[in-house]
Amino acid sequence: GIADILKGAGYEMVLLENYKDVADFHKAVADVDALIVRRDLGTPEVLEAGKKLKLGVRAGAGYDNIDLKAATAKGVV
Repeated sequence: GIADILKGAGYEMVLLENYKDVADFHKAVADVDALIVRRDLGTPEVLEAGKKLKLGVRAGAGYDNIDLKAATAKGVV
């Protein structure tokens, strides 16, 4: 799966499920380079919390849950 592919490429995958609240989610994304979301929101606050964030991906169809304007302003593709 994706975890094996990332590990083979020298990356670490951290699976974040069942976080308690938005602050917990923000803390978890603070040190990530990439964020893959399914139903979670790529809000301006989440994008800002990801200090090292360079890549945002929506797993599934569409990208309506990622704020494209905020992502572009932060340099996240």
